[in-house]
Amino acid sequence: QLKENGGIGSISEQLLDTRADVTIGGGSKYFRQTVQGGEYKGKTVWEQAKEMGFQTVENDPAAMNALQYKDGQPVLALMSDGNMPTKFNPSKATDKDPAKDANPTVCTPKALDLLNDNPNGQKNGFFLQVEGASIDKQDHAGNACGQIGETDDFDQAIAYAMQNVDLTNTLVIVTAD
Repeated sequence: QLKENGGIGSISEQLLDTRADVTIGGGSKYFRQTVQGGEYKGKTVWEQAKEMGFQTVENDPAAMNALQYKDGQPVLALMSDGNMPTKFNPSKATDKDPAKDANPTVCTPKALDLLNDNPNGQKNGFFLQVEGASIDKQDHAGNACGQIGETDDFDQAIAYAMQNVDLTNTLVIVTAD
């Protein structure tokens, strides 16, 4: 799948190629990898994102919260090296590195605000995917408190969206994996 072999590139490279208006989440370490082929060969995926015109923020909640919609400049804000920290008790999966669970990242409901500020989005609509990615990870780790906290965070995200979008022409789907 590497680009130098004619493939579509890494997941991080594919994410940039889709050019979503707003991407916020974890996994910033995957954007530090070196691109192996194509136009950006030898650069990191972060450098590629910047050259492609993305507004980039890495592990900086204040900078993410200061982002504003800019036409033609999609947002790539990755707020954790790997998985986002959990809301409640540390998980057993991070016992060897408890710092991963310390100081959970607190973000404002930025993605929906940025999409609502986009005049094209207001006119033509938009697709927003919100994932509660650590709900099942906490279940697999046997961490009931972590799972409850992640489920509560997901519920709050849904409630915010339901209160801040025009529901007359909006389809909302909530599902589990």
